[in-house]
Amino acid sequence: MKKIICLLTIFLFLEHLSMAQTATVLNISDTRSATTTPTTYCNNLMANFKMGSVMGLPSISNFYGVIGLRAWSDNSGGPAHELAFSNDNNIFIRSGYDSGWGPWGELIVADNINGDISVNSNQQIGYSLYDRFTNSGIIQPHYGFQWIYDPWSTGGNSFWLSSYGGIKLFTGGAPRFAITGTGDIGIGTTSPQSKLAVNGTITATEVKVTQTGWPDFVFDSAYRLEPLSSVEKYIQKNNHLPDIPSAKEIEGNGLDLGSMVKKQMQKIEELMLYQINANKRINELEDRDEKLRKEITVLKEEIAKLKNK
Repeated sequence: MKKIICLLTIFLFLEHLSMAQTATVLNISDTRSATTTPTTYCNNLMANFKMGSVMGLPSISNFYGVIGLRAWSDNSGGPAHELAFSNDNNIFIRSGYDSGWGPWGELIVADNINGDISVNSNQQIGYSLYDRFTNSGIIQPHYGFQWIYDPWSTGGNSFWLSSYGGIKLFTGGAPRFAITGTGDIGIGTTSPQSKLAVNGTITATEVKVTQTGWPDFVFDSAYRLEPLSSVEKYIQKNNHLPDIPSAKEIEGNGLDLGSMVKKQMQKIEELMLYQINANKRINELEDRDEKLRKEITVLKEEIAKLKNK
C-alpha cells in the first residue's frame, strides 16, 4: 500500500506541475556514477539518470531513470523513497531511513488497458519475502509463489507455492482441499490424520497399492498349514477367520486396504493347498475303491467256479 501511495503522490505532483499556469520542468541530472542515500532527498524531489550497477539494480537494464523524494529532513517525517524505471518498462522501488536503503522491490503493473498482469520467471509474489528457504538450489519464500525452472521437469517452468502454516482451497465459501503444515492432504476435510484423507467417495479406474512381504511363503515346503479342524474350532469361538480382523476391529480402526489384500491372498493360497490336499485324498480313495472293486470281481468269479463244481 505504501508503494502505491508513493507512486500516486509522484504522479499527482507531476500532473500538478503540468497544470500550473507557469510551466515548471523537473530537470533530470546525469549523475550516473554517483550513489544515493536516503539523506540525499531531504525535503526534495529529484530526478536522475543512473547506471543500474551503481544503484544495485537488476542487470536487465544498463541505465535507469530514478526519481527520489523525501517529505521531511530526518527520520521523524518518514523514510525516503526511490523509483527506478528501466529501459524495458520495469519499475523498481525502495525505501530507507538515515541508516540506509532497504532492498529494491519490483512493482507489478498491468500489461495493457485490459488489466492483464504478467510476471517474469523466477519473480516471487507474496508477503514477507525475506522469510524464505532453499530447495533444489532454488530460493522460495515461505509465504508466496513463483513460476520457475525446476530440475524435475524439462517441459517448462513449474509453479511453486508455499505457505508455512498450510494451504486451503475454497469453493462456495467452504474449504474443499487442505494441506496441513506437516504435509497431510485432506479432501472434504480440514483435519487429515494421514498423508491423504478423503471424506467422501473415490471413483477410479485403477488403484495400485505397493506392498512387501507378499504371502508366497505359503507355498514354501516348510510352511505349516493349520489343520481344518483347528480352523473350524477358531471360527466357532471367534466368528471370523484366523489373522483376519473382526467386524468390531474394522468398525473401530478402519480397514488397511494393502494389509487386508495381503491377508486375503494368504487365505486364498491356503485354501488352494487345502484343495490340493483334498484332491490327493480323493484320488487315493478312488484308487483304493478301484482296487477293492477288482478284488471283489475276482472273488465273485472264484465263488462262481466253486458253485459250478
